[in-house]
Amino acid sequence: MILYYLKLSIVIPLLLFLNYLISKFIGRSVKLIIDYLHIDDWLKAKNLGNALYGIKIDEIVPFLTKLIVFIFLLQYLSWVKIKELQLLFMLVSLYGTIIFSLGLVLIVGLIFGEIIKQLILKTNIDIKERLGENIKLFIASLFVVSSINIISYLLVFTPFEIDTSIVNLVFFILTLFLFAPLLLRIAVKTYYGRL
Repeated sequence: MILYYLKLSIVIPLLLFLNYLISKFIGRSVKLIIDYLHIDDWLKAKNLGNALYGIKIDEIVPFLTKLIVFIFLLQYLSWVKIKELQLLFMLVSLYGTIIFSLGLVLIVGLIFGEIIKQLILKTNIDIKERLGENIKLFIASLFVVSSINIISYLLVFTPFEIDTSIVNLVFFILTLFLFAPLLLRIAVKTYYGRL
């Protein structure tokens, strides 16, 4: 038994270190590809440079890539046959993959929302700045919440079913918070404008 745990104390750190090196290499490769494609420059040229609130694509995507690679390679720890930790590794891989997917969805949602925001800013609406920002946040949230509901549907027949009721409730409250004050302001201005 002592030799078994001694073996684990050597093998696990080595696997974790190898895992770290591989994930870092792949993350760096992704960053080089993004830099080569000049995605951040393209976003700036399209007036979408602030879509991610100052976070650059060549920073966040490589980070997410390193994270998901590390999580997938974490499965190699199951080779050491630690039965007590196998469920933990499975959960980490599952929810890590979900977090990675939602991160990418959020990026796409923010970029799409920024496009809509820029279109609104070109109009003559009195509250276009705030309206554009709120719609951007709404679209990004809608992308994420829709993805969570789709993932929940796919996991419905597995032991890892996700309850989305709280997520949907938070999204509903967020929607009210974003648009109720604006609608009230528009209604008040419209009412007094007719007097």
